Amino acid sequence: MERSVRRLVAGSVAALAGVLLILAVGQAQEQPRRGGTLTVITPSDVQTFDPHDAVGFSVRVFANIYEPLFRKDEKGVLHGHLAQSWRLLDPTHLQVILRKGVKFHSGNELTAEDVKFTYERQLNPNDLARDAAVIKMLKTPIQVVDRYTLVLETQTPNAALVDTLAQSLATLIPDSAEIKKWGKDYGLHPSGTGPFKFVEWVRGQHIKLARNPDYWAGPPYVDTLVLKVIPEEATRVLALESGEADVLFETPPSAIQTLRANPKLRVHKVPTYRDVDVQFNSRKAPTDDVRLRRALAQAINVKSIVEEVVTPDVGQVATGLFNPSVFGACDVGFPVYDPARAKQGLAELGYRPGKDGLLEKEGRPLSLALVVNPQRDPRNGEVAEAIQAQLRAVGVDLAVRPFDFAAYMKVLQSAEGDYNLIFHGYGVATADADLKAVFFLGANIPPAGQNTPRFTNPELDQVILSAQREMNKDKRRELYCKLGQIYRDQALGVPLYASFRTTSMHDHVRGMVLHPDEWYTQAYTRVWLAPKK
Repeated sequence: MERSVRRLVAGSVAALAGVLLILAVGQAQEQPRRGGTLTVITPSDVQTFDPHDAVGFSVRVFANIYEPLFRKDEKGVLHGHLAQSWRLLDPTHLQVILRKGVKFHSGNELTAEDVKFTYERQLNPNDLARDAAVIKMLKTPIQVVDRYTLVLETQTPNAALVDTLAQSLATLIPDSAEIKKWGKDYGLHPSGTGPFKFVEWVRGQHIKLARNPDYWAGPPYVDTLVLKVIPEEATRVLALESGEADVLFETPPSAIQTLRANPKLRVHKVPTYRDVDVQFNSRKAPTDDVRLRRALAQAINVKSIVEEVVTPDVGQVATGLFNPSVFGACDVGFPVYDPARAKQGLAELGYRPGKDGLLEKEGRPLSLALVVNPQRDPRNGEVAEAIQAQLRAVGVDLAVRPFDFAAYMKVLQSAEGDYNLIFHGYGVATADADLKAVFFLGANIPPAGQNTPRFTNPELDQVILSAQREMNKDKRRELYCKLGQIYRDQALGVPLYASFRTTSMHDHVRGMVLHPDEWYTQAYTRVWLAPKK
């Protein structure tokens, strides 16, 4: 099994290297040009520019405004970013030295006090950040040694600490002075250290950012970055084809072949660290019964959904809890599709065919609700409808409830958890399973975190925490495999697919680095515009 995992990872890395090589061919002799406006299409708007209150989709904008201490490049190699250097003092203390002279957009200099303020604000128990669960391993208060040096202490040894601090909304460092100045209105007056400065936000239409001429790593080439919000799939494609926009970050599967045939466009497919699951709410009847969850999982034909609905341009069938490009991934026996066993399991629970062939028990129909955000991942809406049809084939009445991203996150993070099934995608930007695994800790059941199955038991928590502390990679991998097995045996959800991303752009767009993580691909620091042909 381990050899199989290594082949999958090697294949993903080779595919990504091929994409980067293709992007470089024909551009090596060109000199970057400054100026112009880069317009990028995005299917959903942000709700705030404050990382404290933002949700996952916001990283596509924030990647240009804010920055973390560390980053990983497109090959998965970790680098210091706002951090100049770092070292472990002991298993629970990490010393970080910041770059000197880094300025926020306000003109204030980045110091250790800004990092301290950020992490303590994110972890404030009276006002936990939306993404705080990711950095819950940090102890507060944060120790500041001097203007540019701080020490981060963890509750226990954490093998993935630096990787985790490389990506998350909770790890972005905003301008603490500006937060104190604006208070609750800071979300309309963002100030980060990133390559672009905030200019304008017309809700539901566009976000405009301007080149930061004082950016510490060198100013961007383009003068202006516009992120144009277009929820409708067909309209997004038309906007690219017409020249209204330069880049379509996620290309709808139905448009890929057409866009590839357009000589003015380039279409690139890249493996990602992202995977998409549908999960069961273990605390809401009737999916609080593990036997029912198992029967439902066996009724979902993942292979058919991926091949016919998602398509190979968008993803490959998931065989485990983690994307195969992520450390800790292993095949734990998914998919579990077996319609005969599904029907048998439902019958053993006492469900019998009633009106219109729908199952009922003691006069009550087996009716469930699936919550989905159609825009977050390609074909989410169509996949939800396919699951609805497959469950209907075994007699289950499934209502699909689509929400825009903000409303979807509100349901996901609510204390009530008004759903039986829910879509949840995980962009494991650190390429380490820990970033996804911590979502399943009992301490992260909403509203405290994003444990969407809302399941906990001592064994599950112990496996996740042991994997965090374990410094031996082989032993860590075994623990993450065990986590996947618990997830399967408890029928907490059904992994659907590991994502590919297909990005389309006009031929005059240069310098794009198609990183496996959406965060880094959408940081447009090195992008420039050649003359249009």
